[in-house]
Amino acid sequence: MGIKSVPDFYKADRLVLKAAFRSVLADYWFLRLRGWEVDKLDLKRKSFGNSYALPNSNGGIKELIPLLQKLIEKTAFRMRKAGFKAQGITVSVVYKDRSFWHKSKILKKAVFDSREIYQESLNLLYSSPHTKPVHTLAESCFFLTSYKSLQLDIFENIPKKKNLSNALDEINKKWGVFFITPARFILTKNEIKDRISFGGVREL
Repeated sequence: MGIKSVPDFYKADRLVLKAAFRSVLADYWFLRLRGWEVDKLDLKRKSFGNSYALPNSNGGIKELIPLLQKLIEKTAFRMRKAGFKAQGITVSVVYKDRSFWHKSKILKKAVFDSREIYQESLNLLYSSPHTKPVHTLAESCFFLTSYKSLQLDIFENIPKKKNLSNALDEINKKWGVFFITPARFILTKNEIKDRISFGGVREL
């Protein structure tokens, strides 16, 4: 996986570590390398994320933007349903030539709204060398905290934002995933279908 030194190990994204370890050890080492005493903590759930392998890619960033938003909508829906919000986000890209790019960001505050997560993730994606054909696009949210305890903001109506997210989630749960979606999803029709991973996904 291209990890040949301690610095390589530290810089490796979760996606790379998961491909290398093929077990929950990937999450343990990702946190250990960043100072977390994971051996003394309950690690029931540390992140939510999705990835998508592009069947065809021309290397332009325009093809990735609607796919990124759809992946994030799925991730944020599952995260809220499980009762979490996140303060960390990661965007990863594996290119057709097997090279790899990723970037993570720790936000000033934990977020739960799909639009906020998308905007932060899009900013990360724009910093990628998006000139090569893409094999896989992935994103994830980490540093999870309880969705029930929200910090109020003097400039923003957080309860209103939470109520809106909850209302949209309830509609989508009743009538089907992506029953209400951003207009950009028109560009991803029939793409990124829900699949149950090995062992099942509790939130789906």
